[in-house]
Amino acid sequence: MPSRQAFVTEIIHDRKVLSNAIALNSLTFNGARVVGPAVAGFTLAIFNEPACFAINAVSYVAAIYTLLTIHPDNLSRERKAGSMMEALQYVRQFAPARWLVITVAITSICVAPFMTFMPVYAKDIFNGGPDLLGTLLGASGAGALAAALYLANRKSVAGLGSRIILACIVGGVASAAFAYNQLLTLALPLLFISGGAFILIVTSCNILLQSLVPEHLRGRVMALYTMSFIGMLPLGSLAYGGLAHMMGSVKPAFVIAGVLSVGYGYLLMKAMPELLSLAQQVLRKNEPS
Repeated sequence: MPSRQAFVTEIIHDRKVLSNAIALNSLTFNGARVVGPAVAGFTLAIFNEPACFAINAVSYVAAIYTLLTIHPDNLSRERKAGSMMEALQYVRQFAPARWLVITVAITSICVAPFMTFMPVYAKDIFNGGPDLLGTLLGASGAGALAAALYLANRKSVAGLGSRIILACIVGGVASAAFAYNQLLTLALPLLFISGGAFILIVTSCNILLQSLVPEHLRGRVMALYTMSFIGMLPLGSLAYGGLAHMMGSVKPAFVIAGVLSVGYGYLLMKAMPELLSLAQQVLRKNEPS
């Protein structure tokens, strides 16, 4: 994933569309999130678990074929030998990058209940099966897809900071509202909103981070980004699982995730003026001619 994130900048021909390319990269991921859970749910309902894994294995053929057809014209940019320590030092010293990585980590923790406990809602609360689970996950994926489409059509990175703050608050409220809801007709739009809000955050952070980071540190910093996004999910799931076990219910996990998201959005709003000032200085230097 870090290689894929950094590789996007290598295969586009015009840096003016960098943010659009990054959003389209997210669009492909979230497009699969819409189709994948629905297909898996119906496959599981009609066949069995091994069939789901078999289809998943075959799907890698498309990814391998795509990579084999990509032939970048020039990958001779100078790469400084260095080290992850340099990337860590950059993130630690440059406040906008540090806040972006932390934002992704917090968002990943807030997303964890949706990834971990959705089968519980499908079976025990909405009295459904694998097909309903696919529908619930598909609703979240549809929101993510809508957010990625919105970002893919933006012309610049201006205003992304305020949208990240708004998404933290809206996504947190949707998570808390989902916790004790027992109506499927309300659950689907709440999942759509939360899925869109969370992907708006992580994709906007991706766009901003890649627009700010020095070229020779891009791959290493994107590795930190990926670790914050994907790496925090299992840790969040472990923590929420322990909490649900102690409290005897999965519902409080969604409330805690919502409060955490809203609270962090407030902290980010307070820090935003200073972060914008620092980021704009770098963006002006990196602005394509």
